[in-house]
Amino acid sequence: MIVLFSVLGTALGGALGALSRWKLDLAVKTRWIEKRALAGKPLRPYVGIVVVNTVGCFLLGFLTGILPLLAVLVTGSSKVDYSGVTGTVRFVLATGFLGGFTTFSTAVLDAWTEVWAHRVRAGMSLIVVGWVSGLVAYLLGLGLTALVSYLLGIG
Repeated sequence: MIVLFSVLGTALGGALGALSRWKLDLAVKTRWIEKRALAGKPLRPYVGIVVVNTVGCFLLGFLTGILPLLAVLVTGSSKVDYSGVTGTVRFVLATGFLGGFTTFSTAVLDAWTEVWAHRVRAGMSLIVVGWVSGLVAYLLGLGLTALVSYLLGIG
């Protein structure tokens, strides 16, 4: 039963993640393009994917830290078993939703599009900003759960 839930949950999570990515990317692009157009600056709407991937990294960091914390709170045990429900929830949320939400391939395409248009600095900036912001966001999400754990007196 857990395997069936994992498969269906991951598929549904992936679909919801992809729809969420599209919606957030569209919202950021729309706002970014309007702002740049009003300022008379070139329109490069790649910031949407950088924001999406950064948010996804933050959520993954938070999820990585919060699931063990929730398992400890619910079971009262200090040992987290990822083979049962916690593992299934992690798989559905991380692989399904966040896998559908974030997109490395689009980020690479955006960077390559800039390089191909002879804007090498812009393309390289997309790669560096994307990776650095993703790493920082992941660590912030993980750090937030450490703070919650500390405030609750767990761990």
